Amino acid sequence: MSWPSLVQLQPVARPTVRGDFFRLPAWKRSLASVAYCLRCLEHWIAPQGWVREWVRLNILATVLVGTVVLLTGPVVTALLHNLFAWTHLGVGILIKIISMASILPPLVMSLLAGAFLWNIVRRRQGLRRTPHSNHAPYYE
Repeated sequence: MSWPSLVQLQPVARPTVRGDFFRLPAWKRSLASVAYCLRCLEHWIAPQGWVREWVRLNILATVLVGTVVLLTGPVVTALLHNLFAWTHLGVGILIKIISMASILPPLVMSLLAGAFLWNIVRRRQGLRRTPHSNHAPYYE
């Protein structure tokens, strides 16, 4: 479908006043006079009818876009809400993992220091248990 196939220009007829205009009630006369002024304005601006076509195409586009927005809006809103919930959950998990990982370096360092101290203590106790008689020829 191309642009020229959407446009159906029809010339606007020169507006006229109804014959029973003065016999109408006041409220109908006022509505008819407003409609007559609008038709005169349209005929004055574009007697070929392009204003009427422009309004018709804009109303059609508004209805199409509005329908799409009304049909997809709740779905997109639900998807964004779920994405926010999953992101919030993921950030919470990541914070817990990082906090647990921040505990590991001091824990590993304290375990290594404990193992090092344990090794030193065991060596000192082993030195105390060895009799000095092994070294007797050196002291005599």
